[in-house]
Amino acid sequence: MKLSYRKAEEKEKEVFNSLVTHPLQLWEWGEFKQRRGVKAIRLVGIDSQGVIKRTLQLFVHPLPLGQALLYYPRGGKITLEEMELLNRLAKGKGAFLVKLEPYLPATKENKEYFNSLDSNFPLYFSSQPLFPEYTLRLDLRLGKERIWKNLHPKTRYNIRLAERKGVRVVEDTTEQGVADFVNLMIKTNKRHNFLSHTSDYYFDLFRVFRTTKVIKILKAVYQDKTIAVWWLFDWKNILYYPYGASDYLYRRLMASNLLAWRAIEYGLKSKKEIFDLWGAAPPGAAANHPWAGFTRFKLSYGAKYWQTIGSWDLVLNPLKYRSFILANRLRKFLLKIRSRFSL
Repeated sequence: MKLSYRKAEEKEKEVFNSLVTHPLQLWEWGEFKQRRGVKAIRLVGIDSQGVIKRTLQLFVHPLPLGQALLYYPRGGKITLEEMELLNRLAKGKGAFLVKLEPYLPATKENKEYFNSLDSNFPLYFSSQPLFPEYTLRLDLRLGKERIWKNLHPKTRYNIRLAERKGVRVVEDTTEQGVADFVNLMIKTNKRHNFLSHTSDYYFDLFRVFRTTKVIKILKAVYQDKTIAVWWLFDWKNILYYPYGASDYLYRRLMASNLLAWRAIEYGLKSKKEIFDLWGAAPPGAAANHPWAGFTRFKLSYGAKYWQTIGSWDLVLNPLKYRSFILANRLRKFLLKIRSRFSL
């Protein structure tokens, strides 16, 4: 079915969102990114009857020296027609690169499809993804009893321990919940030498999504003190866990274990099919991998590895692309050195 494409109109927001399969393609995510200085381009594909059948949300990321890249995060399988459209759009925006990171499994069929696009466009599997290639997903269709049985024995023990110690989990999807998260996030980042978004990032995100039911904030509370916070994205049949933070001083209370279980219970209650835990170290990663700790934590809940199709780069200017790759490698190296020697 051949579609014609144009920019989406504000009045089409509801229809646009109804076709979106991932939170990062939601209209509100585009509004949020524009608050952060990243231009959003929303496109709709229309059939011969004038019915919207397809949506794409792209982001124009400014780079130094007047350069830019076009980013299409967590979309679906892109058509040859849409590749041509992205190619024209990128040229019009002065971008030398279009980065595609679909929310699709790395099946043989999907790999062959993306490789076939390379015969028409300079499309390369990227060595520098923005999203991790692997995530961990828990099948909520198994039901509460079976999921509980599949937990690691130590995880079940820790959940019960948190309950015995008086830890409570409450929903606090308010600005206070965001503030509590930010306070813990700062402590977490200092402890692990993580680089993270600024506090304003999370407040902006919350304020844009405030009137939706997409964001849920769960807090673990002990003696009226918030000791761990999780953000959840609730969209269609999938629950996502994008952000979390905890207070190291209360680590023996196992609050994060209880938070994870309450998040699972929420997913079950709201009839979700999948709980996507938003990223993991690849299978077989070294024990000192920076994501090894939280990967083990997620695996202890019975989650299974889910490999995405990965990151793909449509290259419009090979020289600028090579310079960008080298500069990005240098930036990561310097950040690693800075974190290693920072106090």
